[in-house]
Amino acid sequence: MMLIEQTGVPTAALPVQEFKDHLRLGTGFADDTVQDALVEAYLRAALAAIEGRIGKALLPAIFL
Repeated sequence: MMLIEQTGVPTAALPVQEFKDHLRLGTGFADDTVQDALVEAYLRAALAAIEGRIGKALLPAIFL
């Protein structure tokens, strides 16, 4: 069976800053938030891979 996610994980629920800290990305520059979209995409991809592997949703979502 193929599940289709109807609601995405809210951006506020993703630990973007914690992930950036873990990766030790540079800080103190004028454009610190330039990599936020890329980091968010990596987090979403990791969530999808883990959820697909274990067959469970890690964060609340609505599936069809």
